[in-house]
Amino acid sequence: MMKTYANIADGVVQYLLPTDGDIAEMFHPDMIWIDVTDIVQGPAVGWNAVEANGAWSFAAPLPLVPMDAELIKPCSRPIPSTNWF
Repeated sequence: MMKTYANIADGVVQYLLPTDGDIAEMFHPDMIWIDVTDIVQGPAVGWNAVEANGAWSFAAPLPLVPMDAELIKPCSRPIPSTNWF
């Protein structure tokens, strides 16, 4: 039966691998591979992964919030002069 495994490193999903092979025999034992086959909203590469009491949970990363300097960018073209009076 085909299963899908997530490789976890530094608390982040690095790879997703669908295989019908024995994951323990395919890779070095120091690599962390978690069976995510039955997770309805399965994780994606780049998602956060946390293990607590033997159970893994996955969450999409939070979007980056732009800093003020990134929101205020100089205008790339001159602003036309206008007589307001």
